[in-house]
Amino acid sequence: MKECFSRSHALLGLLALTLLASLFRGAGAYEEPEEAINRRRLAELRTFREQYRRTFMYNLAKHPLPIWAGTIGDMATAKNAQAEDVVNKLKAIDAHAKALVLGPFHPKLVEVQLYTIRRKHFDTFSGLAKWIADNFEELVRMEDGGMTASRLQRYQNIRNLAELATDIPHR
Repeated sequence: MKECFSRSHALLGLLALTLLASLFRGAGAYEEPEEAINRRRLAELRTFREQYRRTFMYNLAKHPLPIWAGTIGDMATAKNAQAEDVVNKLKAIDAHAKALVLGPFHPKLVEVQLYTIRRKHFDTFSGLAKWIADNFEELVRMEDGGMTASRLQRYQNIRNLAELATDIPHR
């Protein structure tokens, strides 16, 4: 009986020493508020990066394409097209959109884009996806219905990607 009693006291003593040692180690621990904020921001940024990469529709192994001011300017100054030229203009927009997504909106570069640019990217592709959806029947008459559906889906995906880009904190 005495042996059982002394064993339990020894175990309690070891447990108490372990608790005291952990308290003493933790007493000197202090974290600057800025460090905690930075750690939280990094965790948020990592979450945004992972979500953006999952949504990115092109091959991530490709390096970001170079950004050409002329390409962006061409998209901004698109002229009103004749009805027979709409399909050709949409094909040109397809090429510009792919270059834009693989360039400044590649996951490796999207964080450095200013919020206003990311917002404009979202607004542009939201409008484009809406325009194609609203004019779907007319576009089907001008080109293959499968191609029009594919184009609409592509621009909706780019719009969704652009929406995610607006939430990513600026680096």
